[in-house]
Amino acid sequence: MTRVYGAMIRQLDRRIGDMMAKLTPLGIDDNTLVVFTSDNGGAWYDGIEGLNAPFRGWKATFFEIGIRVPLLMRWPGGIAPGTQSVRPVSQLDMFATFAALAGAEMPRDRVMDSTDVLAEIVPGLPASPRTAPLFLRSGGYRALRDGDWKLQVTARPARTYLHDLATDPTEHVNLAARHPAQVARLRAEIDRHNRGMARPLWPGLVEAPVRIDVPLDQPWSRGQDYVYSTN
Repeated sequence: MTRVYGAMIRQLDRRIGDMMAKLTPLGIDDNTLVVFTSDNGGAWYDGIEGLNAPFRGWKATFFEIGIRVPLLMRWPGGIAPGTQSVRPVSQLDMFATFAALAGAEMPRDRVMDSTDVLAEIVPGLPASPRTAPLFLRSGGYRALRDGDWKLQVTARPARTYLHDLATDPTEHVNLAARHPAQVARLRAEIDRHNRGMARPLWPGLVEAPVRIDVPLDQPWSRGQDYVYSTN
């Protein structure tokens, strides 16, 4: 599996290189924003030992490794080399970012959970820091990040995970029992957000358990933490 994984990374690198090599001959290199990111972390079915260490979780979970992914942006005419930002962003933020870059108006007939991330890193643009929490949901599995606090709640099994990412970025210390008021506040935010969401047009086709700390090729045993992922 390691050879297959390596071959996929090599192929990805070559094809991105092909795309980047086209920009200069076309005369658009300085004025083209290139974004490289991913939709999830390493998968539990890859069979590669230590794939996500030291973080917990996998693709299809809302633990940090499932959602903490690279976000690289290259725009020679707008972003200075070496610029870094530590603010959490969502891929939903790309909608507002691309709209602002293109001079397009954001829709005004609905609430848009999207913020222009370039405003923070491009000199001269008005700052637009994200103040709303980041929300995630998959069937009965819900999560929210508000500042450094992160809450995950699962219906199957009924579990609550509360972590302070400032002191525990690998999410090994569940603080839910110690901070019930914080759990209640963040859970109310999740419930409020869900009430404002449109109902899915169709249900998930597959719902399956994903063990948080154990890959697919390892045997099940009593006491292993898991969540149900809907797809």
